[in-house]
Amino acid sequence: MSDAKRIKEILRERVTDLAQYLFPNGKQAGPHWCVGDIAGVPGKSFKICIAGDKAGLWGDFADSQKHSRNLLDLWMLARNIDFKTALREAAEWCGHPLNGPNGSAIRASASTLRLRSSPPGAPSEREDASEPPFDWQKCVNAFTKEHSEQLKKWRGYSIEFCSWLKQSGLIGLYNGHIAFPVHDETGIVVGAHYQPRCGADWFYTPGVKVRPLVIGELAAGDDVHSFESYFDALSFMDMSGERSGIIVTRGAGYGSLVAGFILRDATVYAWKQNDELKMGSAPVMNGSKMWQRTRVPRCFGRRYRINSRI
Repeated sequence: MSDAKRIKEILRERVTDLAQYLFPNGKQAGPHWCVGDIAGVPGKSFKICIAGDKAGLWGDFADSQKHSRNLLDLWMLARNIDFKTALREAAEWCGHPLNGPNGSAIRASASTLRLRSSPPGAPSEREDASEPPFDWQKCVNAFTKEHSEQLKKWRGYSIEFCSWLKQSGLIGLYNGHIAFPVHDETGIVVGAHYQPRCGADWFYTPGVKVRPLVIGELAAGDDVHSFESYFDALSFMDMSGERSGIIVTRGAGYGSLVAGFILRDATVYAWKQNDELKMGSAPVMNGSKMWQRTRVPRCFGRRYRINSRI
């Protein structure tokens, strides 16, 4: 089991203590711990369920925004920190050692641990190493709250999830166009994959090689969800609460690049592209022995209905 999944389990087991720890100004009202908003001001609209079958469910019940059971996300939003920092802090609070190097760090993933751009002199997968380092953080900073609101309306994501994408450095604007990071083998962002206009083709910044986008940890024996489309992957993440074990191939023709990322005994779920703006087929799977089995979950419309185990 990955660090993230184990920490989420412990947080759910200790949800009452967690709610009081993250929101000390809150008050209990029945099965809920209540505050005014994610910042923790006094109030009743933002609730964390601390008892019963819905224990761990949280969200702002004053509006129509979706709710989540992912308590690691709650930690990130309450503290306004990225995934790596939240996982480390939550692990310390839970008293659970992480399984990274020296038992104190998180194993590097291609998307969440190296949000900075390439430092001068660092090895890179850019074809022209003489070019200046790519400034991905500039792209992330250009993605404002207004853009998060636009993404919410365009794709139907929750505003909390849109904020999480920015905080995690997983989305940005390149020359004013929506973009996602491209990492090298060390996890450093070396370029961007961007879409000039809605429904148009996607392009890479000059000199960047095609690589899948990996979100979170890929641990041996855990589930891995593989998508062609960014937006299908993000829909799944928003609805399911998953923030780890996600791979986006960036197109049907690049499924063969995924095999090198999958660890032994992982169960791979290959999701057929379901983006209404550009329909396609499921990612191409090769015969790697590390792929224990591949399942294609059912899709309903543009969004996915998540069952307990499909």
